Amino acid sequence: MLPRKHAAFTLIELLTVIAIVGILAVILITVIGGVREKAKIVEATSESRSLATAFKLYYTEYGRWPITNGKVFGSNDPGKADWGKDVEYSDGETVWGFITDILRGGSGMDADNRKMNPNETEFATFPSNHYTEDGQLLDPWDNTYKFKLDADNDGRIPRFANWHLDNPETDQEWVNENVIVWSRGPDGNDWRVEEAEDDPKSW
Repeated sequence: MLPRKHAAFTLIELLTVIAIVGILAVILITVIGGVREKAKIVEATSESRSLATAFKLYYTEYGRWPITNGKVFGSNDPGKADWGKDVEYSDGETVWGFITDILRGGSGMDADNRKMNPNETEFATFPSNHYTEDGQLLDPWDNTYKFKLDADNDGRIPRFANWHLDNPETDQEWVNENVIVWSRGPDGNDWRVEEAEDDPKSW
């Protein structure tokens, strides 16, 4: 009785299997990457809305924004470059530690050494690992959130700074809110209309 011959893979069959496994791996990695990116966008949108709500709660409690003369103070050191920036017509203010300290229940001092949150009310909480050492609140791409406030109380806010737009009259986006908060999104840019398309936002 002759021994049976065992079937073996040919080189072409092995290469075909490897190619199929490789294609499936690429598809899987792409799908997982897309799911993770969508999860980051959902998280950033949620945090933007929570920040906007925190600003509104602050306004409800004090009848004003945590600003002085239409400007927000990024630090209590007047020598800093971020001292006293416009909150409505600028590029959008970074949510500095000064602001997050106030929204988290800190007293916060303005340029005249007055408490901005004298009741030390907590308006928002976020996971501790979302903050830098100096209190800046970071989005899922490790950029700080940005915001604008309706300082002149006309019920609308210009989304972009005019000097970044090719045609401010047609390209400007007016948002009918008294506070807007956004993340710069996956691309990290937000100055122009085309750059802001991927920005998770509060409105």
